[in-house]
Amino acid sequence: MTSGFLLACGLALGMIASDESDPSMEDELTQQPSESTARLRWRRQTFGGLQFWSDVYYNQEYRIQQHCLTGEHRLLDGKFKRLTTGDEPTCRSALQRLLAGREKPETPKEVVLLLHGIIRTHHSMRGLAKYLERHGYGTYTVAYPSTRLAIERHAENLRRIVDGLDEADTIHLVGFSMGGLVIRSFLGDSPHPRIGRVVMLGTPNQGAMKADWWHRNWGYRKVMGPAGQQLQTGACGITTQLPQTLPVEFAVVAGARGNGRGYSWILEGDDDGTVSVASTRLAGARDFTTVRSLHTFLMTNRHAQEMVLRFLNEGSLRGEEHRSPIPLETRDETDEK
Repeated sequence: MTSGFLLACGLALGMIASDESDPSMEDELTQQPSESTARLRWRRQTFGGLQFWSDVYYNQEYRIQQHCLTGEHRLLDGKFKRLTTGDEPTCRSALQRLLAGREKPETPKEVVLLLHGIIRTHHSMRGLAKYLERHGYGTYTVAYPSTRLAIERHAENLRRIVDGLDEADTIHLVGFSMGGLVIRSFLGDSPHPRIGRVVMLGTPNQGAMKADWWHRNWGYRKVMGPAGQQLQTGACGITTQLPQTLPVEFAVVAGARGNGRGYSWILEGDDDGTVSVASTRLAGARDFTTVRSLHTFLMTNRHAQEMVLRFLNEGSLRGEEHRSPIPLETRDETDEK
């Protein structure tokens, strides 16, 4: 088992080490005039941020990202071409010049931010984003270096994104796996005035038992980084440190096999092969359900996508008559005496 895990770690490290720029892609030399003289800058095709760049600002199809190690910022267009680099004010100024004189497109008043899970990328959420776009929502698939920073740091960058979306009336959040924990950390126990509804897909709200198994393994620590350690259950993980509910309407969709035993022999009860159904539950959820799916494919599962859309629209996953809320836990006063 250990050798298999280390092999997987090696493959994952190889993908991460490739960084966000493909050296085989053609570099395009462009001229961008400054106030005094024309400066040459490289315009390079990127992958849009995989495991080193965090989105911090959106405007139309453009995004500004920050490197998690150097702190450098870069401006990308809608096709993930790098337009300029520098600090955030420099990138914002370049974007303002780029948009100056253009006819401003109509901005959707309801926007959905989609957060991927650990060691995944924002590209993994694109199918769900396109599905929501077809039904009238504006979407952004949030890029963040899931294996490089702690969950609290990702939550800080999510706050920067939300604060920058000043033209959206309502901002909904959808988090797959650890993405749901980033949302929990961002929201805390105080509702944000423009946050609408939240859907968590396969989020280990009570921690991930597999993280308990692997957290001391060198390969796991190397690949999963600080956030991987935070996925442990109990006091060693972050889930017990977060508020035990959300201050907005939210729903939880768990992957399951549907036979009570699940896909993994390690996990107790039903599971999606990575996270147990029991671990996804969070008190106060307006609705909860399971879909038959492995963890990896939960965000692309058609039934799950339909449930996300319905909850954002109506506040229920399968219709009000089928809603299955998770009650808030209350302490027995007799236990306190």
